[in-house]
Amino acid sequence: MVASSFNLADTMGLIDPFRAVNCLDGKPDFEWNFGSETGGYCVTSNGEGISIVALSDVDVTDTMVASTSWTLERYLTRKTDNAMRH
Repeated sequence: MVASSFNLADTMGLIDPFRAVNCLDGKPDFEWNFGSETGGYCVTSNGEGISIVALSDVDVTDTMVASTSWTLERYLTRKTDNAMRH
């Protein structure tokens, strides 16, 4: 889960080892989505933007990681809080 102004470089640093495992293993052991409560377009802390999916459109989640700016409380809603807890 990402929130506006999240650090894209840090988030990709978290994902890259899983991407490497998929590459070395030759099959998709790991999958990931960038998601938020509403989906759409999200501007990162360095001003770049990425397209993200709505959390309601993610079928199955084994693990959810939140990547946010310093002001998570500005973006935390009841719906997002519930998604992170379940």
